[in-house]
Amino acid sequence: MQYLRQLFRLVVLLALTIVFLQTCWAHRGSIYPGNTICRPLLPLGITCEERISVPEPIKDVQPGDLLVTFSTHTLGWRHGHAALVIDSETILEAVMPGSVSGFSSPNHWASYSSLLHLRVKDASAQQRTAAAEYAKQHLYGLPYGFFCGLGAEKAPAAPARLHCAYLPWYAWQHQDVDLDSDGGRIITVMDLTQSPHLEIISARGQPLPNRK
Repeated sequence: MQYLRQLFRLVVLLALTIVFLQTCWAHRGSIYPGNTICRPLLPLGITCEERISVPEPIKDVQPGDLLVTFSTHTLGWRHGHAALVIDSETILEAVMPGSVSGFSSPNHWASYSSLLHLRVKDASAQQRTAAAEYAKQHLYGLPYGFFCGLGAEKAPAAPARLHCAYLPWYAWQHQDVDLDSDGGRIITVMDLTQSPHLEIISARGQPLPNRK
């Protein structure tokens, strides 16, 4: 019984520590201190996302565009989140472990406290539409997976799992455009933001990583 009490105290202490760290780091770097709500995505606030109470509409979204935010963080690490624009009303994203890739709307993204809107340079309208249509047909409804690209092939003929950055990367890889800036086996949100193939259409919110 004493062992169980000690274990319980340890778990409570760990939970309080996580909540404390999350509270201290949640708004680090935000320029919306009075207008930001930090919403937990996982229990105990381990992973959270920052939302502004008055959304800022995203203008001029086109098929094949990328949306990136660094408003999502886990214990203060701003790993970010990315998605692919299918059309003016539809975004395709892989959200979190335990879910499958699915559709959201630009309005859902308009309330992130930071937002980077990117577009593939010099791509034709046909290429942009093809990337979006391929994603819609082949990358919808796939389970979330952290380790995409670590198998025998970085870009298999039919991926079984996706994470948020891998989804837009794979859609454009199918159009022979590699958005992975460092060429590693794992594609991260940061890799996408550093890609020389992408141009910034708009950027707002908390400071975003410098692009090369």
